[in-house]
Amino acid sequence: MKVALEGMPEAPLQPPVGMVTVRIDPATGLLARPEATDAIYETFREEYVPKQMAPLSGQGDSGTSPVIDLF
Repeated sequence: MKVALEGMPEAPLQPPVGMVTVRIDPATGLLARPEATDAIYETFREEYVPKQMAPLSGQGDSGTSPVIDLF
């Protein structure tokens, strides 16, 4: 590929229209707080981005996740 693309300018990948990447708290699936050091980046359709911020450390639930019936 190096030979085939020689002389071609590099073009960064553009995100698809309607998709956004945000920092997520991996323990809760909610938006990560700015000070979170273990946050991960996840990409969502704009209408499905979590709206709620993860609780402060030590202020969350008992560590269990709610069971959600998806089907």
